[in-house]
Amino acid sequence: MTGAFNTSWVDVASYFGPNRRLSKALHLRERRRQDLSGPTPSLNVALRKLKLHVFDASPGRNAYAFAERALGAAILAADDGALDVEAQLEALARRMLAQPDKDWRATIYRDLDDLSIETYSLH
Repeated sequence: MTGAFNTSWVDVASYFGPNRRLSKALHLRERRRQDLSGPTPSLNVALRKLKLHVFDASPGRNAYAFAERALGAAILAADDGALDVEAQLEALARRMLAQPDKDWRATIYRDLDDLSIETYSLH
Protein backbone atom coordinates (compact mmCIF):
# COMPACT_ATOMS: atom_id res chain seq x y z
CA MET A 1 0.00 0.00 0.00
CA THR A 2 2.25 2.73 -1.16
CA GLY A 3 1.41 6.03 -2.73
CA ALA A 4 3.20 9.33 -2.51
CA PHE A 5 0.34 11.43 -1.16
CA ASN A 6 2.44 14.13 0.50
CA THR A 7 0.42 16.99 -0.94
CA SER A 8 -2.51 17.26 1.48
CA TRP A 9 -4.20 15.14 4.11
CA VAL A 10 -7.72 14.98 5.56
CA ASP A 11 -8.23 14.23 9.26
CA VAL A 12 -11.91 14.26 10.23
CA ALA A 13 -14.08 11.85 12.21
CA SER A 14 -15.30 10.04 9.11
CA TYR A 15 -12.03 9.88 7.14
CA PHE A 16 -8.29 9.90 7.79
CA GLY A 17 -6.11 9.75 4.74
CA PRO A 18 -4.82 11.50 1.65
CA ASN A 19 -7.01 14.14 0.07
CA ARG A 20 -8.89 12.34 -2.70
CA ARG A 21 -10.04 15.50 -4.41
CA LEU A 22 -8.39 16.14 -7.73
CA SER A 23 -8.86 19.88 -7.62
CA LYS A 24 -9.63 22.60 -5.11
CA ALA A 25 -12.83 23.60 -6.91
CA LEU A 26 -16.13 22.40 -5.51
CA HIS A 27 -18.20 20.38 -7.91
CA LEU A 28 -21.93 20.41 -8.51
CA ARG A 29 -23.76 18.60 -5.68
CA GLU A 30 -20.53 18.33 -3.68
CA ARG A 31 -21.35 17.16 -0.16
CA ARG A 32 -18.28 18.68 1.44
CA ARG A 33 -18.66 22.45 1.53
CA GLN A 34 -15.24 23.24 2.95
CA ASP A 35 -11.76 22.17 2.04
CA LEU A 36 -10.80 20.11 5.11
CA SER A 37 -7.37 19.12 3.89
CA GLY A 38 -4.19 20.19 5.58
CA PRO A 39 -0.52 19.32 5.62
CA THR A 40 0.44 15.66 5.83
CA PRO A 41 1.13 14.69 9.46
CA SER A 42 4.30 12.89 10.46
CA LEU A 43 4.12 9.18 11.19
CA ASN A 44 4.72 9.74 14.92
CA VAL A 45 1.86 12.25 15.10
CA ALA A 46 -0.45 9.86 13.23
CA LEU A 47 0.40 7.02 15.61
CA ARG A 48 -0.24 9.24 18.65
CA LYS A 49 -3.60 10.30 17.22
CA LEU A 50 -4.39 6.68 16.40
CA LYS A 51 -3.77 5.78 20.02
CA LEU A 52 -6.28 8.45 21.09
CA HIS A 53 -8.96 6.72 19.00
CA VAL A 54 -8.49 3.30 20.62
CA PHE A 55 -11.14 3.99 23.25
CA ASP A 56 -13.68 4.52 20.46
CA ALA A 57 -12.72 1.24 18.74
CA SER A 58 -15.50 -0.72 20.40
CA PRO A 59 -16.86 -3.78 18.61
CA GLY A 60 -19.08 -3.21 15.60
CA ARG A 61 -19.13 -0.18 13.35
CA ASN A 62 -16.52 1.68 15.43
CA ALA A 63 -14.04 -1.12 14.77
CA TYR A 64 -14.41 -0.46 11.05
CA ALA A 65 -13.72 3.26 11.55
CA PHE A 66 -10.60 2.53 13.59
CA ALA A 67 -9.37 0.01 11.01
CA GLU A 68 -9.77 2.63 8.26
CA ARG A 69 -7.78 5.11 10.36
CA ALA A 70 -5.06 2.47 10.87
CA LEU A 71 -4.89 1.97 7.08
CA GLY A 72 -4.43 5.73 6.67
CA ALA A 73 -1.52 5.59 9.12
CA ALA A 74 -0.13 2.66 7.12
CA ILE A 75 -0.05 4.89 4.03
CA LEU A 76 1.99 7.42 6.00
CA ALA A 77 4.35 4.67 7.18
CA ALA A 78 4.88 3.52 3.58
CA ASP A 79 5.60 7.09 2.45
CA ASP A 80 8.03 7.44 5.34
CA GLY A 81 9.88 4.26 4.37
CA ALA A 82 8.84 2.38 7.51
CA LEU A 83 7.69 -0.74 5.72
CA ASP A 84 7.65 -2.91 8.85
CA VAL A 85 5.36 -0.41 10.59
CA GLU A 86 3.16 -0.32 7.49
CA ALA A 87 2.90 -4.12 7.48
CA GLN A 88 1.98 -4.24 11.17
CA LEU A 89 -0.70 -1.56 10.80
CA GLU A 90 -2.15 -3.28 7.76
CA ALA A 91 -2.20 -6.63 9.54
CA LEU A 92 -3.96 -5.10 12.54
CA ALA A 93 -6.55 -3.40 10.33
CA ARG A 94 -7.21 -6.57 8.33
CA ARG A 95 -7.65 -8.64 11.50
CA MET A 96 -10.12 -6.06 12.80
CA LEU A 97 -12.04 -5.98 9.53
CA ALA A 98 -12.21 -9.79 9.51
CA GLN A 99 -13.67 -9.91 13.05
CA PRO A 100 -15.35 -6.55 13.73
CA ASP A 101 -17.46 -7.88 16.60
CA LYS A 102 -14.42 -8.78 18.70
CA ASP A 103 -13.13 -6.31 21.29
CA TRP A 104 -9.69 -5.41 19.89
CA ARG A 105 -8.79 -2.57 22.25
CA ALA A 106 -6.23 -4.44 24.40
CA THR A 107 -4.54 -5.82 21.26
CA ILE A 108 -4.51 -2.36 19.67
CA TYR A 109 -2.83 -0.77 22.69
CA ARG A 110 -0.15 -3.47 22.75
CA ASP A 111 0.48 -3.23 18.99
CA LEU A 112 0.62 0.57 19.04
CA ASP A 113 3.06 0.55 21.96
CA ASP A 114 5.32 -1.75 19.92
CA LEU A 115 5.00 0.50 16.87
CA SER A 116 5.81 3.64 18.86
CA ILE A 117 9.07 2.10 20.01
CA GLU A 118 9.95 1.24 16.41
CA THR A 119 9.17 4.68 15.01
CA TYR A 120 11.33 6.49 17.56
CA SER A 121 14.33 4.78 16.01
CA LEU A 122 13.35 6.08 12.56
CA HIS A 123 13.74 9.79 13.38
